[in-house]
Amino acid sequence: MKFARIASGIAVEVISWDPSGRYPADWVWVECPENTVQGAAYDGNTFTNPPEPVVAEPETESRREVSPVEFKMLFTSAERIAINNKRKDTSTENETVKAVLDDWYSIVDDPRLSAVNLQLQSTIDGVNFLVTIGILTAERAVQVLAGEIQ
Repeated sequence: MKFARIASGIAVEVISWDPSGRYPADWVWVECPENTVQGAAYDGNTFTNPPEPVVAEPETESRREVSPVEFKMLFTSAERIAINNKRKDTSTENETVKAVLDDWYSIVDDPRLSAVNLQLQSTIDGVNFLVTIGILTAERAVQVLAGEIQ
C-alpha cells in the first residue's frame, strides 16, 4: 500500500508506509495505487502519472583527435590534390602559401606524430588558412574540424 501527499492536486511525495500520526496534521495524505509516482496529478478520485521524460539522443560529439592519416582523410580527394598542387607550386606569388603549407604539413607528416588534435589552435589556424587561400569553404572547414571523414 502506498500513500501520496497531495498539495494543489499534485502528489508531492509518495511513500510506502502509513503516514498516520507521523507528519503535520495539515498535510493531506491519500492512499494511492502502487504505480503512483511523485508529480502525479490527483483529481480527487484518480491519480494520473506525469508522462515519462523524453530522453534526447546524445548529440554527436565532434572528434577531438584523429591519426595523421585520418586527418588527411577528412579532406576530399579534390581538396588533397589542391593542397598538394599549392605545395608544389614554386611561383613567386605562391612562396608564402607554399611556406605555410609546407610548415603545417611537415608537422602532420612527422612520423613521431601519433594524433592531430582538431581543437588545437594551430590545427584550427591551418584549416582556416585553407579557407583563406580558397581550397576549403568555411562550411567544409567546420566539417573538417568536427572530424567528419569525407
